[in-house]
Amino acid sequence: MPRANLGQLLGNVEDPVTPAVVAQPPQETAPPDLRVSAAIAEKSAPAAPPSDELMAGATYLRFVRKDTRLREDQLESLTSHARRLNRKRRSAGARLTENTLIRVAVDLLLDRIDKAVGDDEAALLESVRR
Repeated sequence: MPRANLGQLLGNVEDPVTPAVVAQPPQETAPPDLRVSAAIAEKSAPAAPPSDELMAGATYLRFVRKDTRLREDQLESLTSHARRLNRKRRSAGARLTENTLIRVAVDLLLDRIDKAVGDDEAALLESVRR
């Protein structure tokens, strides 16, 4: 069974006019390793400072996105503690999230990073705890 045209189903919608495709001369392509390097450089370029509109909006928009991998027990513990802290809050305002706790932990780590030594995660953790 052929597919129905959405414009016909809606009745009064005409098919849009498709612009003609303009032929472009073939472009030289960089080798894959150079394309990857350019993509990495573009991502690591410093971001523009947030605008006043952005600062007035949602709090999370002021932060730079950074993905990380957590163990399941870490995520469960973060969720549990964020909920516990939210239940005990006394003031209205931005809720505490797992990301809030992660940012606090990063700040704490950065305060102690000069003591960090080790060749793996366990050694680094132990050196920072001392």
